[in-house]
Amino acid sequence: MRRALCLAASAGLLAVHPAAASAATAGENLDCAMWAAYRINDAQDDAERNALMIAMALFVGLYEGQTGKNVDEAMVARARELDESQFDVLEEPCSARLDSFADRLEALGRRLGASGH
Repeated sequence: MRRALCLAASAGLLAVHPAAASAATAGENLDCAMWAAYRINDAQDDAERNALMIAMALFVGLYEGQTGKNVDEAMVARARELDESQFDVLEEPCSARLDSFADRLEALGRRLGASGH
């Protein structure tokens, strides 16, 4: 799984990127964090589970960076509002955002490799 490899390799690069933060609202980042947390239980293997944990950390970091607040209470409140069908709806936008992040990291890896790092 390309996403698992890219996200696992990028564990140290989860700082909020201004372009990524402005591309989604805090609510969308919260929903994607909830989606990733929910999907961890459905992971087929350790690589997918790890990728989803890193995805959750990414979206939590984006949320906290935008709001300046810890995500804890917001996740608990949002968990009360979401049902299983809503996680299915979140699959496409959240997966697309992860794919975009993975693409960015792959491009960065190529640039760093080309510069000898």
